Amino acid sequence: MRLVLLAATFALTPPSPSRKTRGLRQSVCDRSKIGARDLAECLRAASDKSDKELVATIEAAIKSVRDAAEAVVVAEGALETLVNDAETQWIGWRDSECQDVAPFEPA
Repeated sequence: MRLVLLAATFALTPPSPSRKTRGLRQSVCDRSKIGARDLAECLRAASDKSDKELVATIEAAIKSVRDAAEAVVVAEGALETLVNDAETQWIGWRDSECQDVAPFEPA
């Protein structure tokens, strides 16, 4: 479960934008350089792009969590099989070893 939570945390944590990227994004829709109509259109386009990036990030995070959860289920099943096999082998070994000792034990 911790693995799933850790994967979700990393998947949902957005990368920190660099100064260069922040400056570039701000200069694209600079109201001192373009008119009101162009500014509104620029801001709408930037908002649409951000929405698409957010949806893609959320979908990637969900896929990452689902993949991790599936891996945990597979690993859990494999572990259960190993434990059951070990138990069966232990019981077989114990019974085999105790048969040799049992005739000498007092009742």
